[in-house]
Amino acid sequence: MKLLIVEDDQKLADTIAHYLIAENHVVDVARDGSSALDYLSRCTYDLLVLDWELPGPSGVDICLQFRQSGGRAPVLFLTGRTKMEDLSTAFESGADDYLKKPFQIQELLLRVNALLRRTGQVSLTIVRRGSLVLDSDLFRASKDGKEIRLSRLEFELLELLMRNAGRLFSQEELLETIWKDRTDASDNVLRTCIKNLRLKIDNPGATSLIQNFHGLGYKFIED
Repeated sequence: MKLLIVEDDQKLADTIAHYLIAENHVVDVARDGSSALDYLSRCTYDLLVLDWELPGPSGVDICLQFRQSGGRAPVLFLTGRTKMEDLSTAFESGADDYLKKPFQIQELLLRVNALLRRTGQVSLTIVRRGSLVLDSDLFRASKDGKEIRLSRLEFELLELLMRNAGRLFSQEELLETIWKDRTDASDNVLRTCIKNLRLKIDNPGATSLIQNFHGLGYKFIED
């Protein structure tokens, strides 16, 4: 899918773009309202990730103009505003969803995927990497056609790594994304979860599908 990110915080915009590109989307980035309107006048997008506070036209102004010109792609607003009147303004301008800053990048990805599925543009429930297959709708994992039993945390961790195969995740990123507010989050818990996953998905004697880079983190490689 082709997505437009409109965000004036360069670090945040680059982070969002990085993760969306890793999920095989084509991404354009605009860092002010005028640039966003220029992109929208020249290109067709499947989804917009739109910050509220921008230099030039605001996110609300952009969304209004986009809808008035016939734009039908779903719009996900990013903002620190939380008052009910702000929520009403966002949805009245044509927004489809609303994500409060600061947010977990995984939550943004889930909302993007949900919006794309809702509009019938993409199905991202099944992830395949080599002979390993995950179906997030059925909560089912299999390798070489044989089912693998995973705990909820094991499944979520493996899905994140598989969807972003080749990307190196630090231990901190994995704990913040998968364990979130759980009180048992720790480096030892993460290592134990990785160890259990390896026992379930790796071929005996072969290089592990989940590689550890000492002091840096973990990444998934295809078998």
